[in-house]
Amino acid sequence: MEENLTISQKRVSDVVDLERDILPYRLIQLVAGVGAGKNFWVRECLSKGKNPKTKKLFNVLLITSRAITADVQAANMEANRWIDLEALQKKGIGTKGHKTAVVTNSGIEYFIKNRYQKDDPTTHIWNYFDFIILDEAQSLATDAVFADAPFYVLQFLARVLDHNKDCHVILMTGTPRPVDWLFTLLKEQLEDDNDANFLDIYQECRHIEPRYVILERRLSASFDIVQELKKGKRILYFA
Repeated sequence: MEENLTISQKRVSDVVDLERDILPYRLIQLVAGVGAGKNFWVRECLSKGKNPKTKKLFNVLLITSRAITADVQAANMEANRWIDLEALQKKGIGTKGHKTAVVTNSGIEYFIKNRYQKDDPTTHIWNYFDFIILDEAQSLATDAVFADAPFYVLQFLARVLDHNKDCHVILMTGTPRPVDWLFTLLKEQLEDDNDANFLDIYQECRHIEPRYVILERRLSASFDIVQELKKGKRILYFA
């Protein structure tokens, strides 16, 4: 897949205004294409941002579908690669400690199965974060055919919206069609529809589109990838 940059070179961080587009809402769906800088925005504007009211750094939980993505984002954000419940409990809410974490969908599943206790508020991790962000939100549909984790993530997000009015849930995707239902479903947890914001900036931001798509067998694809790399081209490979 060869990249074809759109005319617009704006990134998500150039378009989204935190106080206008995010903070007034409890549920936000952010639609921006591949290469628009969604994760850059999370890292620079949220995990390094400060609450305008308290002047303290935001506490951020980023959930993503792939382990390699989680590893990279945790390193970039200088965040925990897991939910360190003991550290969260020790620091408390709103204290000096800056709490950021990056986990996979399966990490949420593991936490709910092994650490979460309904009757123990200290395990209700949604109370420790200002933002809970679901990256690659379409994975709740695409991965559900072979994994249980998406169902746990869905119930987790619904519980967040139901129990913590001060936590902002952000759904990020460049492929909204598979999860059109998700935003609608989670809105049902809100008392007021005005607490939700559908933010479609796909056309406003730079994004990569394929000039052509070729379906071929794995061995042929591997050969083609090597040949393109030898030409100095950049490749996005999905398997």
